[in-house]
Amino acid sequence: MTAARIWLSPLLVTLCLGALGIPFGCAGPPPAKRAQSDRTLAETAAAARTAFQQDRIDEAATLYTLALKRARALDQPSAIGDAAYNLAACLLRRHEYERASALLAEANHELARSDAPLADVLLLQARTAYLAGTGLAAGNFIHQLRTDSRSQPSAAHLGQAAMLEGQMACDRGDWVAATDLLQKARDVLGPEADALLQAQLVA
Repeated sequence: MTAARIWLSPLLVTLCLGALGIPFGCAGPPPAKRAQSDRTLAETAAAARTAFQQDRIDEAATLYTLALKRARALDQPSAIGDAAYNLAACLLRRHEYERASALLAEANHELARSDAPLADVLLLQARTAYLAGTGLAAGNFIHQLRTDSRSQPSAAHLGQAAMLEGQMACDRGDWVAATDLLQKARDVLGPEADALLQAQLVA
C-alpha cells in the first residue's frame, strides 16, 4: 500500500527552514504609536526609532532605555508601554529573549492600564516565547491575541500569528497543519503573505 504523499509548497519549505536555525518572526522596525507630550521623551524616542530603522540596533537599544527611564519617571502608561515594547524589539534582534520577555510583560501591563490595544505586544510576546524555546507560552499568547477583547488585532496581526503557528507546526513535523496555517495566512494577507514571510526570514 502506497503512503499518501503531502505536497509541500516552496514557501512552506522556506517557512520550515526556521527549524534549521533561521529565526522566524524577528521584530520589524518598532512603530511610532502615539505622540509624546514630553519633548525630551519624544526626541529620544524619535532618535531611537531612526537608529532601529537604520539597523543600528545597539544605539537604538541605548536610546530606548533612556526613553523608558524618562517615561517611568513621568508615570505615563502609554509611553512606558511603547518604550518597553520597542526596547524589547531591539533585544529580540540581539537574541536576549529573557530580558525582552520581561519588558514585554511590562509593556502589556502599561498599555492595558492606558486602554491601548495589546495586539502588537501579544504578537511580539508570542514570537519571543517561540524563539526562547517555549512553544506552549507562544501558543497561549496567540490564543490571547485572538480572544482577548483588549487585543484588537488587525488582519496583519492574525496573518502573522498564523505564520508563527505554521512554524511551530513545522517544528513538530506536522506538514498538514503547517500547510493549513500558511493558507490561512495567505487568506488573510493575500499576496503580501509570501513577501512578508521572506522579509521575516531574512530580518
